[in-house]
Amino acid sequence: MRIAFFLTYFPKLSEVFLLNQALALLDRGHDVRLYALANPREARMQPGSERFLERDRSRIGRMPPGSWSRVLALPAMLFRNRPREVLRSLDAFRYGSEAASLRNLFRLDSVRDDPLECDIAHAQFGNVARQVVFLKDLGRLAAPLVTSFRGNDLSRYLASARPGVYDAVFRASSLCLPVAARWVETLEELGCPREKIRPFPSGIPMDRVPLSQDRVWGSLVPRGAEASAPRPDHRRGGGVASGRTEAAFRASAGRLPGGVARFPGFHLPRDPGASSRPLSFRAEGTGAVSKGSLRIFSAARLEPYKGLHFGLEAFRMLLDDVPNATYEIFGEGPECRRLEEKARKLGVARRVRWHGAVLHSRLLASLPRFHVHWFTTTTLSHGRTEGVPNILKETQAAGIPAVAFHHPGVDEVMVHERTGILVAEGDAGALARETLRLLQDPEKSRVMSIEAGANARRKFDICSLTKTLETWYREILQEGPSR
Repeated sequence: MRIAFFLTYFPKLSEVFLLNQALALLDRGHDVRLYALANPREARMQPGSERFLERDRSRIGRMPPGSWSRVLALPAMLFRNRPREVLRSLDAFRYGSEAASLRNLFRLDSVRDDPLECDIAHAQFGNVARQVVFLKDLGRLAAPLVTSFRGNDLSRYLASARPGVYDAVFRASSLCLPVAARWVETLEELGCPREKIRPFPSGIPMDRVPLSQDRVWGSLVPRGAEASAPRPDHRRGGGVASGRTEAAFRASAGRLPGGVARFPGFHLPRDPGASSRPLSFRAEGTGAVSKGSLRIFSAARLEPYKGLHFGLEAFRMLLDDVPNATYEIFGEGPECRRLEEKARKLGVARRVRWHGAVLHSRLLASLPRFHVHWFTTTTLSHGRTEGVPNILKETQAAGIPAVAFHHPGVDEVMVHERTGILVAEGDAGALARETLRLLQDPEKSRVMSIEAGANARRKFDICSLTKTLETWYREILQEGPSR
């Protein structure tokens, strides 16, 4: 099949999930081409991007980042495109923000084919689909439209949009694919016919995710006693002794929305004879995890809603009990300096390592070094939420236990107390406490690691999901386009 992917930017370092899907279809013999409004001109690009850039499999427009720069480009747009189509692209009454921001105009300029030849047109975000509808209105595109909804397009984008913003998209789309099952109801409320809605999560190339099951657990012992403390026998289900059983914790537990347990006032049980001594983490297993250091990590774009300030606060609390812990953060963004300053004020800067934006392959290769993943995304006042977090899928597939805020979409990846632990959004204290509770029981951590890997690999394998997508594409071609 000839498949056209429509996106805003390409190649974009943080949108590896789109690249992975395009590559999976390409590897199955389809003719896949990418149509983007602009190249973000980042210093690096993900491996595999060159397969689209070097073989004329992408059409990338020249949309400037600023509004005034776009206005100044209008004369050139008039010269390169039909004046009637340029004027129609500016019809804000009909096309709203996509016309007012000149995105429709630059989308028109980016395709440049008359008409655009493909069997399936797949818009990778709801707002991008509005631009594709404009192309269909012009007669530039006759292929059936499939629209994926991924997160921002059903949260922050809707908060500032006019009512009925997606009505034309729903009419034009043969299928609407939300990445999260919880958005089926949202799309129905917005007016999408139920028969067009099929949840479809982003897939993960599992062959690139290293399994960490034999080296992610460990035990906590009083500092200075690492050499003499007995090592737990994982084969017999042994763990570090606890003064209170999990059943006792559950008996006194409060409940969070969605049935998540809270354990108020939890303090890690200790040997009464060593109650004033801090703890050390001792790695178990056969892998190449650094001995003597508990390694926790987060990976996210450094924006307010990603909640990494809560991770720093939790880490400060954790250091009171486990001074040899380290916290490593992957990602870059507008909050970088503010977060670094917060780490200094909390007194944890020497124990936090900032990696910045890294190639996805490097992040995946580093996963076996870590013992716990912290996922700290929160919902802000404007309502922006995650879809189904891809980094959580990958770390679960790697068998790394996670302690995560109970953010929308997380429970579509994790099973509380089976593949990870969920705590209330914004509760840094619970993040630290539940991490300690997990690490005091290496057998629980080991079993959780195995279940996390099996669950994620069963649900999010990109090979299986791509076959499903192919089947839906073929169904659409047999039925004909919606419009």
